[in-house]
Amino acid sequence: MAGARNKHSRARGKAKVTRSQLRARVEASQNATVGHSPSVSRKRRAQTELERNAEEPDTETVFEDAYGDDYEEEHIASGEKPDGEIRDPMMVNDAVVFRPGKDKVGAGEKLVYDESAYDQFHRCTLEWPSLSFDFVCMNASGAYDNISPLAMQTYPMTATMVLGTQADVSAKNKLVCLKMSNLHRTRRPRKGKKTAAKSVGAEGASSDESSSEDEDDDDDDEMSDESHMLPSRNTILQNIDIKFDSIVNRVRTMPQHPNIVAAWSSSGRFYITDVAPALDVLNVDKGRRMSASTSISPSNIKPMYSFRGHGVEGYAMDWSRVVESNLLTGALNGSIYMTKATNREGAAFTTVPDRFIGHRQAVEDIQWSPNEQNVFASCSSDKSIRIWDTRERRRSALVVDGAHDADVNVISWNRMETHLIVSGGDEGLIKVWDLRHLTGGSNSVSTAAAEFKQHNAAITCVQWNDADASMLCAGSEDGCVSVWDLAVERDAEEELREGVVLSGAEEFPAQLLFVHMGQKNVKEAQWHPSCPSLIVSTAEDGLNVFQASNITASSLGS
Repeated sequence: MAGARNKHSRARGKAKVTRSQLRARVEASQNATVGHSPSVSRKRRAQTELERNAEEPDTETVFEDAYGDDYEEEHIASGEKPDGEIRDPMMVNDAVVFRPGKDKVGAGEKLVYDESAYDQFHRCTLEWPSLSFDFVCMNASGAYDNISPLAMQTYPMTATMVLGTQADVSAKNKLVCLKMSNLHRTRRPRKGKKTAAKSVGAEGASSDESSSEDEDDDDDDEMSDESHMLPSRNTILQNIDIKFDSIVNRVRTMPQHPNIVAAWSSSGRFYITDVAPALDVLNVDKGRRMSASTSISPSNIKPMYSFRGHGVEGYAMDWSRVVESNLLTGALNGSIYMTKATNREGAAFTTVPDRFIGHRQAVEDIQWSPNEQNVFASCSSDKSIRIWDTRERRRSALVVDGAHDADVNVISWNRMETHLIVSGGDEGLIKVWDLRHLTGGSNSVSTAAAEFKQHNAAITCVQWNDADASMLCAGSEDGCVSVWDLAVERDAEEELREGVVLSGAEEFPAQLLFVHMGQKNVKEAQWHPSCPSLIVSTAEDGLNVFQASNITASSLGS
């Protein structure tokens, strides 16, 4: 959970934290319920045994001290208590700024997330953990389309996705087409009024966290809430399962036709499946059923293509946004293959037999260039990042050896500023690379344009925001999802004017906007294509759907 405050049993005052303070770097440190992820046998796999005893948020109201006076406030402002005792400079009244990775939760203390840190926050517990998911959006014509999706500008929202499971037995695994609708804005408590947290059960033991006693008075929210028109504020969950042969390592939907789903299996195969019949059933309740054939029962959907030429399992997978149906896959043995559409009778896809040769160890992630049809990037456990031309398979066009001091787990290619790539490593570092300044050759040394150390464990996902070229999110095995804006610079004079200077705030990078906590071993986090301020993350203990209150759709790109 996030927006946390470290709550003491002896606290007697209500923390007076302004909105500007919440939206500063300090807010990023407050987003929390803490928990370090347990060790796993594979660095990308979650534990199959879940701890389902999720704790309800503490909504206890603490009232202001009616007997405080100016003398006391003067001492508090200076960091000294009236009796002469020096107070912790990180404390604002009786609330403590929690610093992830540095502060510990002591005996009698409890981390509580701050509802005002979110525009919306929902949790969904799954039957089995999911290592990977991808979105399915619609365009204005009602066709499945992630390239030009219809924008979501009002509440309640809807998120449709395809995810894969990690069950305890191979035969129990499946692809899940999941639709989460009626996603309302998280209610924020009125001043001095208690709001109760509501837990709502749904299909698959899913839960939605919201409070519904008060109206939202936030004047700077540009998105309207049409919740008064709906009979219920409970999140609606619908899912259709499609059998799968083993653990689903990664799921990617084709951007042009997201009903076409590629999925890596731990059996060493990857599959391509048209899940349109399942999606059509999920959308029939709104009268937006697609034109695709619905004569096939969703439970009987079969893959339209499979490939086992890698010889081992893998995780790297990406569809091209430039050339429809072009798919790249990378495996643990360092092999990379390209699959494309074919006109051959009885086959929709074919895999080019010649593999790309270069990586010495596992290919961890792969990304097509957002604007060039023959260029892609890959990263590996051999600590390198490589740039390739599909017309040359025997060697990469550019290599950055030693890009990280450990495995390079993930990369993301900026779709707006196409010379930028962000990478995440096993050592917990996030690095930004400017392709214009990289030098080629295995003996060359290239320096990252920016480097950030905030997470305490391996980075498991990174993604640029499609609406703001300087913004990205990252997830980690430490249970955190961080949001960054590379265009932000610290302004000490402005901080002094606004009164946001807190001792210890300088420990956080100015570019760190928000830290969402509370999940166990985050595996993927993605911005929603239809609402660029909405993030969905998957971890051992299920899905989180959230919007940070300091990151609104209208502010992105400004």
